[in-house]
Amino acid sequence: MAGWLRPYDDEDDSHLRACSDQIKKKTLPGFDAVDAVKNDRVYIITNDYAITPNYPSALLLLAKWFYPDIFDDLNPSEAHLEYLDLMGISKEVANKNTYYYPAVA
Repeated sequence: MAGWLRPYDDEDDSHLRACSDQIKKKTLPGFDAVDAVKNDRVYIITNDYAITPNYPSALLLLAKWFYPDIFDDLNPSEAHLEYLDLMGISKEVANKNTYYYPAVA
């Protein structure tokens, strides 16, 4: 996969989508044996989203991805906006959707 995934650097989710596509095409050694690849359940999440003080938003996202019926009422995007506000980061970066792929329903 080309380059690091830095959420604030990209304008949209195309880089994340390309990483997901590369995994799904099984072009990387060993990925053809992974159940998530076989079942089209490949999710991409950036480190900046998952292991920073923003991690509660990432946990909500993971819950929504893995158990959409149980966590239908969760809104990871709202939690992320609250984090951005708390940290004094422009909320415009949230509109880029460069933190994870695919988008949650």
